[in-house]
Amino acid sequence: MKYNDSIKQANKKMSLSVDLLQQWHLPAIPINFAVSYAYISKNNKLLTLAIDQHLQSNKRFDEFFMNEMYKQYILGESAFREDIITDLDDMLDVVHKGSQSSVNSMTSFIEKLDSNVKSIESNNVQQRQRGLNQLKDAARKIQYQQQLLASQLLDSKKQSTSLRKELNNVRDKLFIDPLTGLYNRKAMNQHVDTWFKDDPEKQVAAIVINVDDFDGFNQRFGQLISNVVLSKVAQKVSSYVDDSGFPVRTAGDEFFILLPDMHTNIAREIASKIQQGVDKLRFRSTKTGVSLPKLNMSFAISEMNIQESVERFIHRSRKLILPTMRVEEAVLSV
Repeated sequence: MKYNDSIKQANKKMSLSVDLLQQWHLPAIPINFAVSYAYISKNNKLLTLAIDQHLQSNKRFDEFFMNEMYKQYILGESAFREDIITDLDDMLDVVHKGSQSSVNSMTSFIEKLDSNVKSIESNNVQQRQRGLNQLKDAARKIQYQQQLLASQLLDSKKQSTSLRKELNNVRDKLFIDPLTGLYNRKAMNQHVDTWFKDDPEKQVAAIVINVDDFDGFNQRFGQLISNVVLSKVAQKVSSYVDDSGFPVRTAGDEFFILLPDMHTNIAREIASKIQQGVDKLRFRSTKTGVSLPKLNMSFAISEMNIQESVERFIHRSRKLILPTMRVEEAVLSV
C-alpha cells in the first residue's frame, strides 16, 4: 500500500483525504487525492509545510495550487530524468574514447617517425624503404582514427541536438506555468538565488498583481472560461515587460513581475501602464455571445532583499495589495 500503509490504515486515510478535499471545495480527482493523501500521511515534510502555510494565509485551494503541490513534492520534478543523464554520459564517453584513440595514434606516429628518421636517411635502399613503409602504416592508422573520430563527433552532434530539445522540454515543465506561459515559483527561486549570489547588493523591484474576486468569477463561469480569461490577462501583463523583466505566476489569481536593477519608481510607472492595458480588456463568450464582466486588478510595488526567502517576500508583498485601489493608492513603503 502507499507509504507502506496496511489496508486498514489506507482505507482510513482515503476516507480522511476525501473529507479533506470536501473541506477545501475540491473534486476528488487523482491529483487532488494524491496531494490530500500525502498531507494526511504527514510523511512529506515539505508538502505538509507548504499546505500549512497556505492554510494560515487563508488562500483558497484551487487547481493551480494542487498542481504545484503535486509537481513539486510528489512527482519530484526537480530531478532530471535518469535516462537523459545516462544518454549524456554515454555520448561524452564515446567522444572521450575517440579523442584518446586519436591522441594515442598521433603519439605512436611521432615515435615511429623519430625511430625511422635514421632509416629514411640511410643509403641502404632496403632499410630506407622499410622505414617509409612503417611511416605509411602509422599514417594510415592516424587517418582511420581521425575518420572514426569525425563519425563519432557527427553522431554525438545528432544526439546532443536531441538531448538539448528534450532538456528544453524538461526545463519548460520545471519552470513554466502551463496555463499562462509565465514562469513558476521554482524558476523564481532559481533566478533570485542566482541574482543575489552574483551581487548581494542587487536591487530587485517587483510588481504584484492580483485579480480581484477571481474565485467568484470562477464559480460563476466555470473553470474552462476562467482559465482562458486568466491566460489572456497573463499575456497582456507580460506584453509590457521586456527581456529585463521576469513575469511569474505565483498563485491561481496572482502574478509577480520581478525587475532586477530597477528602481521602484520605474516599476510603479510600468505597473500603471499594465493597469491601463488590462483595464481595456473585454471578454465575450464565443459560444453564447454574452459579454463577460470586466475583471478588476489590484496592484502593489515591493522590493526584494537578500535577507528574506522568496516565500517570505511573496507573503510580505501580498499584504501591500489593497483590493480595487489604483496603483498609486496601493503602494506602501517597504
